Amino acid sequence: MTQFKNLTDLMTLSIIAKFSDELARRVIKLYSGRDGIVLYPFLGSGTTAVAALREGRRYIGIEKEERYVLLARNNIKKAQMQTSLFDETPQVRTVYPCSAIGQSAAELQN
Repeated sequence: MTQFKNLTDLMTLSIIAKFSDELARRVIKLYSGRDGIVLYPFLGSGTTAVAALREGRRYIGIEKEERYVLLARNNIKKAQMQTSLFDETPQVRTVYPCSAIGQSAAELQN
């Protein structure tokens, strides 16, 4: 059995062991309505946000690690550039680190 020395080790494993886009899409379709909002408090690489967009939902993703915010932004941007005959065209959204709460839009653009 794997031993974890601290919470950071466990959190790192949870990011590495992300689940598939298909699993996220199935759960989103099952538990949210069309045009609904998916709240995901562990954004990580953005898999759930991408799945939400592809299923026509909006999302709120929360991530405390800036490196994962950057990774999620990149993955979401890539997904928005890809089109499918069956997926709705997702609206463009910007992902900010949770430390940005309370800052104005002008401050965040810098």
